[in-house]
Amino acid sequence: MPTIFRTDNPRVAELPAPACDHDTDLVGTANLLLSLTAPAGANVHTRLLDVTPDGGAYLIAYGQAHLDVEARGGHVIIDLQSIAYRLRAGHRLALDVMSSDFPHYVPEAPPGADPWGALPGEPATREVIVGGPAPSRLRIGPWHIDDLREPAP
Repeated sequence: MPTIFRTDNPRVAELPAPACDHDTDLVGTANLLLSLTAPAGANVHTRLLDVTPDGGAYLIAYGQAHLDVEARGGHVIIDLQSIAYRLRAGHRLALDVMSSDFPHYVPEAPPGADPWGALPGEPATREVIVGGPAPSRLRIGPWHIDDLREPAP
């Protein structure tokens, strides 16, 4: 049974991974295949973090997408660019999925409004699916983002 995170708050989901038992090198293209339901015009911002044993968090990569059309549970691909990072033993990855990343990006505006001059609109509900037959997943490796448009093996 899939886990569904549903919210209309700016922070959609924080997805932690278990701690690594040894140093792990993360090298290659980082992409997030996000199984998402959200309205047209929604923004999706993501941050991949290194979380230390004492709770400190360090940014590894980030990415964002603007949905021109409604997402209906299919995969939305978020490109986190290429990374070369060593995750130390005892550290863990965490992924933040958000609807806003102000002040780095202009806040989401109501549909059809100029985002530079509009006041924020009503919250837009998003659902992120983790698990089940078509789960959200993070991939790091030597492939191109276009390779992700085909089903995983």
